[in-house]
Amino acid sequence: MRTFFKFLCIFALVVGLSSCENEDEEFENIDFKVTGIELHDVSVNNHTHVGTLLAEGGTITFEAKGKNKDSGFVSEVSCGSYRWDRSQLQDIQYPQTICNEDWGQVTITSVLPHTTKVVITPNATGSTREIRVIFGGGYKTSIVYIRQPSM
Repeated sequence: MRTFFKFLCIFALVVGLSSCENEDEEFENIDFKVTGIELHDVSVNNHTHVGTLLAEGGTITFEAKGKNKDSGFVSEVSCGSYRWDRSQLQDIQYPQTICNEDWGQVTITSVLPHTTKVVITPNATGSTREIRVIFGGGYKTSIVYIRQPSM
């Protein structure tokens, strides 16, 4: 009985560790044609990007392209205490504004290709504003941080 129990433990350990080697579980970036801001990659696998917008605000457009363009949908938006995620999306009609706050507005303009417009208002708060937009989900994800200094 002890031998069988040892065998089960070793078998579970081997199976558990071997699943970590699955090449399908690697993070992949979503590429975008971006207008209105210059983004810089800040992670090793290029799935995290940062850009700085002028204090006066502006309009940024993200259009998914490349092999993972089908995963270019917006899955989360956050700024300060505000947070929106895809589970709040109902009865999609395009264009659809998914977020309309004091700091700005996020609108999904199309799905073929996935295109998202972010309009950011002037920042007169006295502190730097950071807006985070996550595109995709699972292992096909891109995270964008938009930083905006105060006037």
